[in-house]
Amino acid sequence: MEQSEGYAIFDFNLDPSKRSKWSTGSFLEPNSPFFSKHVEIGISQRNSQSRPDSQHFHRETKEFYLVISGQLVLQINNKTIILKPLEMVVVLPNSIHAVIKAVDDTKFIVIKSPSGLNDKVIVP
Repeated sequence: MEQSEGYAIFDFNLDPSKRSKWSTGSFLEPNSPFFSKHVEIGISQRNSQSRPDSQHFHRETKEFYLVISGQLVLQINNKTIILKPLEMVVVLPNSIHAVIKAVDDTKFIVIKSPSGLNDKVIVP
């Protein structure tokens, strides 16, 4: 992280062994320049061997998925959504969803608003 008066820069380069890297949110120390109660921003990577997420929904949180590279397949309320680079989907609260697959070298940004609600409910 580079920080100066009036701004801070976060490096989103991912460790190849990690699936996600979060930069902004209420999970950070309040004195961090990236602390926010309003939004969480992260980058994720998946490939054809990645396990699908659990079906879940959020009571109040909106989630935004923006594909940077590759192709991401989500299931939202039993509908399959395929996102290509520079396409984004907004998942509204109470919508049952999951990332179900991706092609190799898929990278995408996830934005959650608001941050820190811990309102994720796994669907059995």
